[in-house]
Amino acid sequence: MSKLLSEERIKAIIDKMYQPEQIVEAYIYVASRQKTGNVILNFKPTQP
Repeated sequence: MSKLLSEERIKAIIDKMYQPEQIVEAYIYVASRQKTGNVILNFKPTQP
């Protein structure tokens, strides 16, 4: 898989990113079957 990514033969599609406190919204979005790519939970602290 990493070889295919590094050769750009496949590409990861990020649809939406959510913070951990938005996990309910993320779940609802995924369950709605409207997503077109991956849904990411971002655990990095946000910059002030």
